[in-house]
Amino acid sequence: MELLRKILLGIAVVVVAGILFVVGAEVGTAVSKRMDIPAEKNVEFASQTSARDLVEKAMASRFYGKLREALEQLEEARRWDATMRGVDYQFALTYFDLRDYEQAEEKARRSIRRNEEISNAHALLALIYLVQAQDNGSPEASEDRVMKNVHASRLADPLNPMPHYVLAEFYRAIGRPDLAVTAYRRALERVSKSDGIIMSTVKAGLAGLRNNHDANDPPFEPVLEDGEAPPEQFFFAAADALLRKDKERAVAHLEQARKQVSADVFQAIIEDSFFQDYLVSDSLLKENNDPSP
Repeated sequence: MELLRKILLGIAVVVVAGILFVVGAEVGTAVSKRMDIPAEKNVEFASQTSARDLVEKAMASRFYGKLREALEQLEEARRWDATMRGVDYQFALTYFDLRDYEQAEEKARRSIRRNEEISNAHALLALIYLVQAQDNGSPEASEDRVMKNVHASRLADPLNPMPHYVLAEFYRAIGRPDLAVTAYRRALERVSKSDGIIMSTVKAGLAGLRNNHDANDPPFEPVLEDGEAPPEQFFFAAADALLRKDKERAVAHLEQARKQVSADVFQAIIEDSFFQDYLVSDSLLKENNDPSP
């Protein structure tokens, strides 16, 4: 059970970070009918771009524990574009990491009212109630609210792994490892079937590497479990190598990643601006692996 939990704990950081944000930001200029978005406001493209860049920076800041900085970036993003979808959920996550559960709950509920990140927001609410109950020494007291929100999360998105992950955490907290293992496995099955999650995981990690890379840190190497590593770690290792101007090592890591994901996912990731900026392309990979005449 603990191995499953460790694998999912790393993935959950990104999954719960709002995989739908990438999609939501694309349609964020659509006029919302909800109460506090000005229907008459037409946001200029430059403002949309600035706001989205700030939210991506905020996500990276949160991944690196710079929570106050993340809040400031989210506030600035909202000033640039008040219509951007998914920002309330990002606020909720950041407040959750700050252990300000009252603010986290308020922002998650606001996200649901605005019809944004519904499945993830319900999963986050379930997690908030579980953690609060654990802090009070009685995780079983959260059962009704956890189950209600897990159910709502699953209804909103049957493929979302997060409600299963939260359910597993609940069962683990109340001493039911048999039920926890089943829920962890169901969460992992949904992660492995979701190309979108893999792409979002990698893209979020690339943003973090770009913003926080330190040449004095040791080179990033994939962490092997039973001789294997998840594909996103090979992409991260490749990105780290590129930042160190080591293209040969980058290509070697990318070839390992290529073996573990579909061709469409690999191509979509390799076309990310990070890899394009560092001149790594699919043609470079092929060139690297062509047999000598």
